[in-house]
Amino acid sequence: MPSFYSVLQYLPDPLRGECVNFGVITYNDRGARARFLRSWRRISAFGGEDITFLRDFAKSVDQAIDSQTLLRLSPDAPERPQLDAEKLESMASDWMNSIQLTPARASLLSPDALLASIAGDFLYEPEREHRQARSRLHAGQLAYDALRNAVTFRVPEPLARKVVQHGREIRGHAEPHRFDASLGNGKALAAALGVSFETKEERDQEAYVTQAAWSFADVRKVLPDLPLTLFVIPPPGGDNDPFHRARIIARDLDVQVVKEGQKEAWASRAAALLPADLINGARGG
Repeated sequence: MPSFYSVLQYLPDPLRGECVNFGVITYNDRGARARFLRSWRRISAFGGEDITFLRDFAKSVDQAIDSQTLLRLSPDAPERPQLDAEKLESMASDWMNSIQLTPARASLLSPDALLASIAGDFLYEPEREHRQARSRLHAGQLAYDALRNAVTFRVPEPLARKVVQHGREIRGHAEPHRFDASLGNGKALAAALGVSFETKEERDQEAYVTQAAWSFADVRKVLPDLPLTLFVIPPPGGDNDPFHRARIIARDLDVQVVKEGQKEAWASRAAALLPADLINGARGG
């Protein structure tokens, strides 16, 4: 089914006609997804006014999406999503002309994949100058969270907790291996390991790459068709030697490399591996 997207824009002075993007929403007949700016400093400076109302609007959209997800999973769920362009325009009208939506555009992607594809094009986020380097554990958690969110969009939360696991062991030829994020219902359907290339010591990165390579290679001997993913936080300054080596190893082992910015699209594809009978059964039909 087609999806649609609109860009949310802040228009402090309608007479000037100047605006700045602060959010993106994607939706179809089954639900909606939204993303807003993480930092509101540039928006505040642009308008020169108190922008608490923008934060409140963003919070109300997030709450509406959460409510819609819960209602969709109930037996009496409405056929139409609770949050669509018409509802958004109604919410935005409370702030007169300060919030506007661009005309809806269509796409063949799912709302999750569409949001991942376009958010970076419309939402400008300056890089933080002194962000602390994130660890391998952080990369693994990002993979797990993205997969869990994508699966929750398809099945009820209790079932999502069962089929998406953090730290699940998958048997290899020589030994079992623990994965940061895995999808399965009795048998493994997909698995991912995280590696961060933000850490200062490249020798640590090399060690993590070697460890991941062993896990992938050993599991691949037993499960040659299992979709395996190396989820990476890329080097901040571009490619380095460990990252280059990781990509070569992944290619040779038929392992997909997914960067942090691609996590929603990857998770949406992985969630689609859930059997249709499992999804239909969870929805009561």
